[in-house]
Amino acid sequence: MGGRSRAAAQLLSGRGFKEVYNLAGGIKAWQGEVARGPVEANLGLISGKETPAEMLTIIFGMEETMRVFYERLSQAVTNPDAARLFQELSELEVDHKRAIYDLYRAHGGEVATMESLEEQASREVMEGGLNPDEILESIQPRTSTVEDILSYAMMLETQALDLFLRFGQHSADDSTSSVLLELADQEKSHLKMLGELMERQVGSA
Repeated sequence: MGGRSRAAAQLLSGRGFKEVYNLAGGIKAWQGEVARGPVEANLGLISGKETPAEMLTIIFGMEETMRVFYERLSQAVTNPDAARLFQELSELEVDHKRAIYDLYRAHGGEVATMESLEEQASREVMEGGLNPDEILESIQPRTSTVEDILSYAMMLETQALDLFLRFGQHSADDSTSSVLLELADQEKSHLKMLGELMERQVGSA
């Protein structure tokens, strides 16, 4: 409605940003271009009836696909700093997989090891419900700067945050919704970390 954005604009101005705007009346007053695309995009990945363990199995597979995606990009770039960053992002996905596996076990998952769950989980899509091959075709990793990579990673994590929130709204199981909201909070922490990396990168440029 404009209140939080006004506070954000003041914060940015206080941090030295010179060109900051706040829309009077908030998002409801916006008369320009709007985002396109169906709200239900990628909701076909779930039925809405999954248990927490079933939902976490789906998401575990997305995380593994994301890890492989970052690893492939680390091998595709020619910039050594960019390659190192992609490798770090790939390793962070391993940490996220461990956290998801712990949640999976806590919510009744029966697969005894993380490696076994990895074999069972689908790897057709990565975080955000995106196809990794299509994404690789749409970017130019060999010419990407570190800033480009961080921006792209933030976009992917934001897609995942959005998908988890929509999964949660679509789920008929309250406990599954609760788990998805917890995962959404984890994505927020990933975005914060990437933002801090971007800030350091821009500051050192």
